[in-house]
Amino acid sequence: MQWRGLMVVFGLLLVGCSTPPVHFMREGVEATRLGRVDQQWVLERLWREDVGSGYRQADSILHVSVDGEYIYVAHPSGVVAAWVGETGKELWRRQLSGRIMAGTGVGSQHVVVVDNEGVVRAMRTADGVDQWRQPAGAQVLTRPVVSGGVVLLRTGGGQMLAIEVADGSVRWRSPHRVPELTLRGVSEPLVHRGRALAGLANGRLLSIDLGTGQTVWSVVVDRARGSNEIARLIDLDSRPVIVGDVLFVGAYQGRMMALDVATGKSRWSRKVSVLRDLGADDRGIYAVTSKSEVVALGLNDGAELWRQSALRGRGLTAPGVLPGVIAVGDYKGYLHLLDSEDGQFLGRIRLDTQAIISITPAKPDRLYVSSESGRVTAVRLASAEKG
Repeated sequence: MQWRGLMVVFGLLLVGCSTPPVHFMREGVEATRLGRVDQQWVLERLWREDVGSGYRQADSILHVSVDGEYIYVAHPSGVVAAWVGETGKELWRRQLSGRIMAGTGVGSQHVVVVDNEGVVRAMRTADGVDQWRQPAGAQVLTRPVVSGGVVLLRTGGGQMLAIEVADGSVRWRSPHRVPELTLRGVSEPLVHRGRALAGLANGRLLSIDLGTGQTVWSVVVDRARGSNEIARLIDLDSRPVIVGDVLFVGAYQGRMMALDVATGKSRWSRKVSVLRDLGADDRGIYAVTSKSEVVALGLNDGAELWRQSALRGRGLTAPGVLPGVIAVGDYKGYLHLLDSEDGQFLGRIRLDTQAIISITPAKPDRLYVSSESGRVTAVRLASAEKG
């Protein structure tokens, strides 16, 4: 089956076809030209460091992980490094033999990545020394999650597995059927009170017991519709978020739902097509739609609080949430700040000439921004009024 001309799907790739890869930050709608912004917040570059030479030959996003005062980074070329978050000073750097497809996951004094052969590699956070390796048995496309004494992994074929962080042995494997044609990417599991919460490419959300791998509950977020396989894509590729006892999840070409995290019982649902990870604070839920519009929904009823459409088609990252501020990056290297109360622009800075691919919030005023160029930039935010 050929889908040439239809492979650009709002920032991720389709799998199950033989067509060449399309860059993961490209969008399918025309990019909006940027207007002028009144700089109400100051964005200060603290430092910028290179991890590798760029992402142009890669089709996965490698995230910065924060663990206390240190950050851990990886690059598709095989580089893994640890830096001091405040200064960018390098603590150690490793050049692995294979290419890295997923990372970095950090916890329990381990930093974890997965190579292009599906081999999970755990290194010591203090010095990067290898601790163990374990074949996952399939390609892993999302960041490992280290929590509750295990490393949680999602494979492109729908399998979830838990590996003991202490020695690399497999605690359990949980296979799940997914459609033949899916978006290239899977949602990162979310761990909460001894359960792993993960969305599948078939539109279903699972709560899995972290100790046994048994399914506690399973909920259909949305069902496939349409006359062809593209129209029927309903992947849950956005990482869910929890506020209080409510779990929020979104589907591509589908819905956003609020669920009771303990039982999976629905509280509300709204028609919103979501691809990137969700963000949240005590004001609302923040999502980047498949057309790169930023939307805020109310926690209690899902009512739309605001929508910012001035960045439509600009290949936005998942939202980074800091107190009072929503940050998103675009395909031209711009970092945009929005007011979490009304979605209005608070500031903008261009950090790179290439795409921003991920934003990692840290302190209340700190962001670590990864770019397609292979650079990581630390940015400090401050209100111009306070400054």
